[in-house]
Amino acid sequence: MAKNRYAADYRLIEEFDEKGRVKVTYEYIGEAYRFAEAGKIVDRHRKLWVLMALSGWILFIAALIPYSTAMRRLWIALPYVFSAVPLAFTTELAFTVFSQKEPLEHRIADKLDNNHPAQLFALLFFTGIAASLSVLHLALSDERVPGDFVFSACALLLAGGAFYLMKTRKRLRVEKCAADNEQR
Repeated sequence: MAKNRYAADYRLIEEFDEKGRVKVTYEYIGEAYRFAEAGKIVDRHRKLWVLMALSGWILFIAALIPYSTAMRRLWIALPYVFSAVPLAFTTELAFTVFSQKEPLEHRIADKLDNNHPAQLFALLFFTGIAASLSVLHLALSDERVPGDFVFSACALLLAGGAFYLMKTRKRLRVEKCAADNEQR
C-alpha cells in the first residue's frame, strides 16, 4: 500500500535496447519541493544531522560494550534497546536528505514533514526514559560498576542529541516550489 501512495508521481518509460530487450526506467513527474530555509543553513544542518546520527550509533554501541548492572535490569534495558528503532529510521532519513539535491521528491518531503518529528520524539522518549532510569539506578543501587557510569553518560548524551535535533528540526522544513518547471 505504501508504494502505491506515490505511484502517480512517477511515469514509466519503456525503451528497447539494441538487443530487443525492454529497458524500463522511471521519471519523476510529481510536484517539486524545496527547503524553506536558506542554502547554507540547510547544508550545515544536513551535515550536522548525519554527524549526530553516526555519533548516536557510536554512543548506542559504546553503552553496551562495558559490563553494566544497569543493562542487566529489564526496566532500564528495554527502553534503551527500543531506542535503536527510531535511531535507525532517523539515520536512514539523515542519509537520504544528505544525498538528495533540490528539488525534493514528494516522498522525501513527506518523510521530513510527517515521519521525522515522530521518529525524533520516539528517540527522545526511549533514550530519556533509559537515561533517567539509569541515573536513578546509580543513585539508589548499592551495586555499582564503572560500566554503569559509562551507560548513564552514553544514554544522557544520546537523549541530549535527540533533544537538540528535536529543537532544530524546523531548519529542514520543506515547502512546494513556486514554479515546478524552473527547478527541473
